[in-house]
Amino acid sequence: MCEEGCEEILLLCTPRDGREHPESPRIPRDLPEWNEKLPGTLPKIDIELDDPVLKPFSSGTGGLPRCVLLSHKNYSAATAILKKALFDQLLSESCRKTVAVLPFYHASGFWALLYCLLEGCHTIIMKTFHPVTMLEIIQKHEVDTLNVVPSILSFLCRVDTERFNLSSLRNVLCGSSPLGKELSKTFLERFPSVRNLIQGYGMTEVVVLSHITPLGLLDEKRLGSCGKLLPGFEAMLKDENDSIIDGPNRSGELYLKSPTVMMGYFNTDEDSFVDDWLRTGDVLYYDEDGFYYVVDRIKDLIKVNGVQVSPSQLEDVILTHPSVKEVGVIGIAHPESGQVPKAFVVLHDGVDEQLARVSIRALVAEKFAPTKHLRGGIEVCNELPKTGSGKIKRSELRKRFAS
Repeated sequence: MCEEGCEEILLLCTPRDGREHPESPRIPRDLPEWNEKLPGTLPKIDIELDDPVLKPFSSGTGGLPRCVLLSHKNYSAATAILKKALFDQLLSESCRKTVAVLPFYHASGFWALLYCLLEGCHTIIMKTFHPVTMLEIIQKHEVDTLNVVPSILSFLCRVDTERFNLSSLRNVLCGSSPLGKELSKTFLERFPSVRNLIQGYGMTEVVVLSHITPLGLLDEKRLGSCGKLLPGFEAMLKDENDSIIDGPNRSGELYLKSPTVMMGYFNTDEDSFVDDWLRTGDVLYYDEDGFYYVVDRIKDLIKVNGVQVSPSQLEDVILTHPSVKEVGVIGIAHPESGQVPKAFVVLHDGVDEQLARVSIRALVAEKFAPTKHLRGGIEVCNELPKTGSGKIKRSELRKRFAS
């Protein structure tokens, strides 16, 4: 609607290359040009590559979100890297229809939206996520590509997929938080048409991604990996003593260098750089073939008798329990062991809580060594605190336990 006093304008455009779309109206001759309707000359703005283009917020899983300064150079570099390493290959396989379900203020959601605009892909936007609705959309529109987070895959795996024709679905990109091996296996079993389950590692501070798995990689050995380092990136791992890790299968904090790395944080003195390397705050390791695996956030690791326990690893297995809808694991203080794992779970409707607790404990005891057993207990909740992108806010769970 036009506000009072405004002049309504019908704007008609033609493509730069002169092509005409069959559904587009022909533009009559002798219509006024757009520039004639402007009140004056638009000021010329000189933009440099190092000027800020966006100030998105980080997810804030470990505390308050931080405002990230990203430059034109950051976005240009990220676009060039991902276009060559990933999206050009997907488009060659007719990657043309996708569902926009991640919020557009989230790095993955925003970047995927921009790329669809850049390449002219067909995007169906979901206002709110519901697993059945998403499957109906895939069937109706013959969607071939999804860009999601692990929690969405978990919900999709719990729907009766047999009543839908999902044969069009070929590519699934999953990031934001670790996608465990168990969930990966379950998803591929339920969605056999998927040829590319593309996992990645990234953060708002590097625009979107620094690692992805190669296309066509469905080897069970690699499930759970966040992939290999992308071109244009340098990576380094450091142990607890700040020493560089120079071999495979040893965990350490990830440091990154790249033209995609942020300018810094807005209005804060916090410095996440060490000698031009970005400290990610995430613990990873790589194998003999250069595939990286996310262990967890440094702040979230649970130290049981001096042994580091990953909450994400426990959550991945607990989510395979048929009674569990959602789960978050934290470390709580223990007089003898320092810390022990505690699980907060949301159960499906109608599940007996006591029986669920017993069977969840048994599942963890079967899969893991004693240091990873749920000695901190299991607390049943109606819901878990999450970020806007669906990540469990473990910092809020720690506050809940402390109170």
